[in-house]
Formats: sequence, structure tokens, C-alpha cells
Amino acid sequence: MKNNLKVLLLLSVSLMVGSCAAKREKTDNTKKDYDEKLVHALVGSWFAKNYDYGKYDITYDDDVLNFNSTKLEIEYTEDNRVFTHQKNDKTFHYIFEVKEEEVIVYPHYEVEQSGDELILGGDLAPINLKMN
Repeated sequence: MKNNLKVLLLLSVSLMVGSCAAKREKTDNTKKDYDEKLVHALVGSWFAKNYDYGKYDITYDDDVLNFNSTKLEIEYTEDNRVFTHQKNDKTFHYIFEVKEEEVIVYPHYEVEQSGDELILGGDLAPINLKMN
């Protein structure tokens, strides 16, 4: 019994020392590769089918997507979606979902949690855009 306890203690100490001494590498959360063809599908003049029924101009310039006057940095693309964040405020995100003849824009902002509050996030109403 005493020997089993010693072995268990030795194993747990060696596991703890091994995990503390493990080399930690900085990980990059953003994916740098994206589908430029998908991004170019966003470029053009669009009209909103809901929300404010306004006109939206989307241009693409040197890894920056301009959504009207808002400058967006492209994070990555996945399937038919382009993930971006504002250039001057990295907590405000836009997800562009490209469909056959329309684009759906999902604006979202990160919410900081303070204390014991349960806060989910700042999802705003999606904007359905139809090509002009």
C-alpha cells in the first residue's frame, strides 16, 4: 500500500513538472489564407432587401474590404463565407455569406464579460443585399 502511494505521488509530481516545463509556443488565432475569388464576388453595388433598404458599395483593395465607408480586414474564408473585422476596432466583426444572387451580412461585436454576468454577445440584425 505504501509503495503504491509512493508510485502515485512520484507519477503526479513528474506529470506536473513535465507540464510546467513544456515549451509553450504563441499561437496565431487568425487564418491568413483566404479565397480571393470569393472576396471578389462581394465587390459591387448592392441594395438592402431589409434593414434600412439602402445602397451599399463594396470594394476590395490590398487585403482591405470597404463596406461603404467602413474598412474591414479579412480574417479568413470558409465555405461561402468571408470573415472580417473592422480595421480600427477589432472587436466589431462582419461575416459575409455569399449566395447565388445575394449576400447576407451578419454584423457582430464582442462583448466583454465583467464579474458574474452572463453575456452572450452582440449579434445585430442581418442585412440581406441584392446585386444592383
